[in-house]
Amino acid sequence: MFIAIGFIVVLSSLAYAATVSHSASQVMAGTFGIGDFSFNGSLGILNSSAFSVFYVNASSGNVGIGTTNPKYLLEVTSGAANIAGELSAVATITGAQTLASAGILSLESNNAMAANTGSILTFKARYLTADSTSAMFAAIKGLKENSVSGNLNGTMTFHVRRDGQDANTASERMRITSAGNVGIGTTTPGQKLTVAGDTNIIGNLIVGGNLSGGSPLKVIGGINVIGDANMTGNITFNGGGLGGIIFLGKSDVTDPYTTSGSWSDSSFVANNVYIPGKVHIQDMVELQAQGGYICYARLLVGDTEVRQYSKSGGGYTWQNTTKNEWDEVFNFAPGFYTVKWQYRVNSGGAAAYIRGRRVKITSVSQYYGL
Repeated sequence: MFIAIGFIVVLSSLAYAATVSHSASQVMAGTFGIGDFSFNGSLGILNSSAFSVFYVNASSGNVGIGTTNPKYLLEVTSGAANIAGELSAVATITGAQTLASAGILSLESNNAMAANTGSILTFKARYLTADSTSAMFAAIKGLKENSVSGNLNGTMTFHVRRDGQDANTASERMRITSAGNVGIGTTTPGQKLTVAGDTNIIGNLIVGGNLSGGSPLKVIGGINVIGDANMTGNITFNGGGLGGIIFLGKSDVTDPYTTSGSWSDSSFVANNVYIPGKVHIQDMVELQAQGGYICYARLLVGDTEVRQYSKSGGGYTWQNTTKNEWDEVFNFAPGFYTVKWQYRVNSGGAAAYIRGRRVKITSVSQYYGL
């Protein structure tokens, strides 16, 4: 082993075949590195406190900075080394994190300040069978989010390369903004999670607030909505042959009274409901008519009248009408339909109201209570 405590000065080629130790008084101070070193043994450089500054193990070839027992090809240690645990393949850096801004490993860029400039961590591997040529396949970037001088907003982006792309144009696949928003397929996420493109959720989707969407939402598995499900597009609950709920809707709002003998749409209108074929339909509606007149209400799926109800007048008491008979099967061509309630009165001049509308559409194989 060669151990030098102090400075090493080499003025020409120097070779050691055995362990040599020099104290600081035996080595002249000066410039390090004029000539060549050749050691047939381990090399260690210690400071005045006998703390390892640099160490090369002759048998393993492992290099240690801050440790005389490097377990990996390169081990950098600040403070006490971790002497046990799972081994790393090539290199490890050990130290105590004291400040978030300091970290344990730091990558810094010295580019001029600008938006989307910062440090890049790339991932490379061989891509040819004929030789050892390597290429970049993915990268993680830590960037300045804007071009405002003194502003510390940062963003992190994740890039994946596709065949035919230059390494510098590897596609950005995900971004985390300074606001904590995550974007997949978009560089400008406006919510905590923004996905640009189709999303397939295999499992349970649990929503603790409002669920809204302007395009088809298809769930293979369970969906538990705690709050309102407000869809301006399509929603599909795919229960297959196990009797899953296809559509569930309700409204307790009392619609304005009508004096018309023609059908009027109620406030219950659900557009673009996907119906896969044979279904059970369960419904409920409350009706009210004035005097001796009759209030009518009907449920439409597309242009098909599923059911119609009526209530004769005699005051303004509500009549609750519920259909729970599941021996009735409706067979629709698979597609998107509008589900809505309509109401009218049998003669002009009277008043009629409806409210408390419920609709549940399920597959034909299982009964679900309303």
